[in-house]
Amino acid sequence: MTTDELIVLIVCAMISFFTWGRWYRMLFATFARDSFRVRKPLLAGIPPACLFVIFVMLKTTASFDVRDSAIYLLFYTIFGAAWLGAGIFLLRGIGFYPCDDAIERNNPAAAVAVCLSFVGLAECYAGANIGDGPGWWCVLFAGGLATFVWLCLLSMYQAVGRVAEEVTVERNMNSAIRFGGFAIAAGFVCGRGAAGDWTSAQQTIIEFFDVWPLLGLIVIACFTEHFASAGYRDGQRIENRHQSPVPAFLCAWFYIATAIVTVLFFIPPIP
Repeated sequence: MTTDELIVLIVCAMISFFTWGRWYRMLFATFARDSFRVRKPLLAGIPPACLFVIFVMLKTTASFDVRDSAIYLLFYTIFGAAWLGAGIFLLRGIGFYPCDDAIERNNPAAAVAVCLSFVGLAECYAGANIGDGPGWWCVLFAGGLATFVWLCLLSMYQAVGRVAEEVTVERNMNSAIRFGGFAIAAGFVCGRGAAGDWTSAQQTIIEFFDVWPLLGLIVIACFTEHFASAGYRDGQRIENRHQSPVPAFLCAWFYIATAIVTVLFFIPPIP
């Protein structure tokens, strides 16, 4: 391991320690709440579950010198932990405060939205590790590009559907489910856009434009959220947050299925 890799490892370990330390410290402090018990497995289990998926991707699809090295598997797994930990704060940019909303305020809708967002964030990072590359900066660039586009899409979704307000203030579970489904779908496509062997930063950006079909999905998602989060009758707004969650689940699965079809049939295969 080179000097710069050792420095990156130490920095990532510190980021992981402080971000996830705060997450689990707040989580354990609220375990005594009776109403909180249902969400314990979700909130406590989603970070290690995401890291496990990242590890599996590293072991099976990363560069050959990573797959065959325990040290580099550990290095990029800790890198992924820091990536997810930083995501806790990146979500604030679109109106979600994961520790405050999902844990401290005991908001079940926020817990669902945040945890599913972590899955989308993990997909962006995991995709950036697919293929051969000369070093960690390739993962940082490709994963950063995927994560940036992913956050831009979520910001568009939020701007049209006001989903952050629906989830954090109104505690609208249906909005949280739809948002989470879109976050996973967008992360899957963005992660695919970041995948592939490294040639240059310019070529990585050019290849990332293969995810352009995702623009159609964001249009559908924004249109759906705008009309699904609230309806109107005789000119008066009708709150729909207490409706059955079945349509929201179907909508979320539609987003995910569309993302899978997009990657399989509309984006060129990884060379």
